[in-house]
Amino acid sequence: MKKSLVFTAVVLTTTFIFHGILALLTRNDFILFESTYGQTLLILGGSMPTVFAFVFLIKEPKKIRVRFYASLFDYYHPKKYWIYTLGLPVLIVSLIGGVFAYVDSLTTITLQQPYLYPLYLFSAILFGGLEEVGWRGYLQRHLMPTVKLPVIALIIGVVWGLWHTMLFFVEGAAHQEYAFLPFFLGAIMFSAYITILYAKTHSVFFAVLFHASINALAMTGLSIYFIHHWVIYLTLFILALPAFIWLLYLDYESHIDDVTKFKKDSAYDAIIIDKKEK
Repeated sequence: MKKSLVFTAVVLTTTFIFHGILALLTRNDFILFESTYGQTLLILGGSMPTVFAFVFLIKEPKKIRVRFYASLFDYYHPKKYWIYTLGLPVLIVSLIGGVFAYVDSLTTITLQQPYLYPLYLFSAILFGGLEEVGWRGYLQRHLMPTVKLPVIALIIGVVWGLWHTMLFFVEGAAHQEYAFLPFFLGAIMFSAYITILYAKTHSVFFAVLFHASINALAMTGLSIYFIHHWVIYLTLFILALPAFIWLLYLDYESHIDDVTKFKKDSAYDAIIIDKKEK
């Protein structure tokens, strides 16, 4: 648990520094968000979960490092997980976008070159999806031996939402169009679904792909607009509820082989780490 707290603190601090500098420079007209300097600061801040996942991994036993590296490319799973990973984001984003269009009659959803989705997806993996290397590959793996899955989803969702905070102050960033609270609640909702996916597959690859799918859909025009409206809050609650119920079920049904096995493996990993630290 201590390592999880240190990892979270380091990632949040370093990201806040890079994105804070970006906010300061753009708001005072020193640089443009779209400029090389602006994009460099954006990418540096956004890469901190991934970078520190590898940094913190250095001191861990070889067995854990091997499992971590294997999970980055672990794509060999039943088709249902591919459908979940690529299909569920489409459903969720479409529902939220549709609700927003209903609330704001002036808004229309227009798809922009949807045939380029595979290219957008590849781009979104590099610039967004790889965050999950830190959130799932490191943070969730270290929390699972001692923390219940719904609580893990909540913890990572809160951290993930707060991690974006500085982008709301960056002149020219898309986050300036969002209201923070619904965005924050949306992060918790998506975190729940990714927590399920990682607990069932033990694959960072699928977590990255799920996250990237959300961002790639935004590039095609299926954007999520977070505004203060009771219908938006109700929609987020309705979407989050089944995910958290599912997580409760996974914890309760300890006889489910894949979840049980993963928890035992994670607990064994934790014992190895504790012994090495002592």
